[in-house]
Amino acid sequence: TASDNIGVAGVQFKVDGNNVGTEDTLSPYSVLLATTGLTNGNHVLTAVARDAAGNTNVSTGVTVNVNNAASSCGSYKTDLGTYAPTLPSRPALLQQYTDPALGACVKRVTDSQQLEDSEVVHTYSEMQAWNADGSLILLVNGQILDAKTYQLVHKVNFGYPATGTGLKWSPTDPNVLYYVGNLGSGSDPDGISCGVNTARLMRYRLIPGSPMTGKRELVNCFTEYSKFDKDRSWQEMSNDGRYIALAAGSGPWSVFLYDLQQNRKMAVVTVSGYMEWAEPSPLGDYLLINFGGGGEGRNTGLEAFNPSTGAYVGKVATGHGHGSTALAPDGTQWYVVDAFSTSFVPGGNQPQIVKARIPRGYDDWKAGDANAMVSMLTENWDVNQHISCRTPRDEWCAVSTYAMGTANVPFYHEVFRISLFSTAQNPKIQRLAHHYSDNLWQYNSESCSLNGYYAQPHASTSRDGKQIIFGSSWGQVCRTEAYIINVS
Repeated sequence: TASDNIGVAGVQFKVDGNNVGTEDTLSPYSVLLATTGLTNGNHVLTAVARDAAGNTNVSTGVTVNVNNAASSCGSYKTDLGTYAPTLPSRPALLQQYTDPALGACVKRVTDSQQLEDSEVVHTYSEMQAWNADGSLILLVNGQILDAKTYQLVHKVNFGYPATGTGLKWSPTDPNVLYYVGNLGSGSDPDGISCGVNTARLMRYRLIPGSPMTGKRELVNCFTEYSKFDKDRSWQEMSNDGRYIALAAGSGPWSVFLYDLQQNRKMAVVTVSGYMEWAEPSPLGDYLLINFGGGGEGRNTGLEAFNPSTGAYVGKVATGHGHGSTALAPDGTQWYVVDAFSTSFVPGGNQPQIVKARIPRGYDDWKAGDANAMVSMLTENWDVNQHISCRTPRDEWCAVSTYAMGTANVPFYHEVFRISLFSTAQNPKIQRLAHHYSDNLWQYNSESCSLNGYYAQPHASTSRDGKQIIFGSSWGQVCRTEAYIINVS
C-alpha cells in the first residue's frame, strides 16, 4: 500500500534498482513480475511512491529468492525439411515460450510502449548487442538494457549540438562504447576541443550507479577530414579491442585502421569506387574492405590489405552479400557470406552459404586449395539472410532469413545456427525458431511510417555463444521488438 497527506499520484516498482514496467497510477498499486527474466538467487524489491507535487519516497527493500526450475525446452531441427510457420499470439514481455515448429526457447525482452520507441531492437547481425562481460545490451536507438532484467538503465547522450553515430561496444571493456561524431555548429557542451565540421573518433564511458551515467571522451580529432561515414565505419572492432576501421569521404574514400593502443592512424587505402564497409580482421592483422559489386577483378567483393603499409594482400571472396567475419576454434579467420555465382564460388550457380579464408580465400581456392573456400549449405533462390559469427573461437554462426515470397521452402523466416565445419555435402545446422517478422509489410504499408529495415530479424550471437538476439514485428504490425533465443 502507499499513502500521502496530499495523495499518491503513482508508484514505480523496482527490482535491484531497475524499473519493472511503467509507473502504476491507479490504486491499488501493483505490478506483474515475471521471474523467468531474473537469475536464480536473491533480488531486492522496492517501490517508489510519488505525490502530485513530485515528492518521492522509496520503500524498505524486500529480499526475495528466485528459484526458477530448469527449462524443459531447448530442442532444434537438423534436417533440411520445410517447416511452414503459423503465427501464434505475441508472447508477453519476458515470457519464455517454445517455438512450436522448431523447438527453441525464446523470450520477448523489449516492449515498444514501455521503451517509447517503435523500433526497440539491437543494431545489426554482425554488431555485438552484448557488452564485453555480457551484462548490458545495446539497442539501435542508443538505449542500454540490463542483460538480466532487460530493464532500461541508460540512454546514450551524444551531447547536442555535437552528433554521434555508429555506436559499438568495446570487445574488452564492459563500460566503454566507441562512435564517430562531429560538431555541426556552436560549441561542445563538454568542452571537447575538436572544431566544427571536423571528424571525431569518440569514446563513451559508462559510469555504474543508480542511475547509470555516461561520459563523452575524445579519442582523436582528425582535422584532415570533415566527417566519418556511419555505415562504412560501423563494423566490429578487432577481438582484442585494439583496432577500429574508419572511412572518410564520399568517393574517393580514405580507409584505414586506427590503433587505439598506440593512438595512431595507420596506412590509408584510397578507394575510388563504391564501397560498403571496412573492418579489421578478428585478429587485427588485416584491413578488410567490402566493395559494392562482386567479381574476380580488383575492387570487387571482399579484399584484404596490410594495415601498416596499405598494400593489397589478396581477395577473400568475390561476393558482396550479407556476411560476417569469424575466428574459428583453431585460430583460423574466415568470412562467412551468402553467395551465388556460376564460377566465383564453390557449388556453382545456386544460392548458398560460403566460408572464405582470410586473407586470400578466393585466390587460394582458384589456385587449387579446396579448403580455402568451402560451400557450407545450399539453399533456395527465395532466401535472403543475415549472418553473425562474432563469438570468438566458437564454431557456430547465427543466420536469419527474411523477405521470402513463399513459405513452402526450407528455412522460411527462420533463425538457425550453422557450424563452421558444415559443408554442402554434410550440412551441420541447428534450426531454432521462426521469427514471425514481416518487414515487407512495414515497407509497403501506407499506414506504417517504418521502412521495414529493422523488421529484418538481423539475428546476432552473444559473445559467449549462449544467446541469439533477433528483431520481430510479430506479424503485420508497425513496431519491432527484440527477442532472445537461449542456445546454452
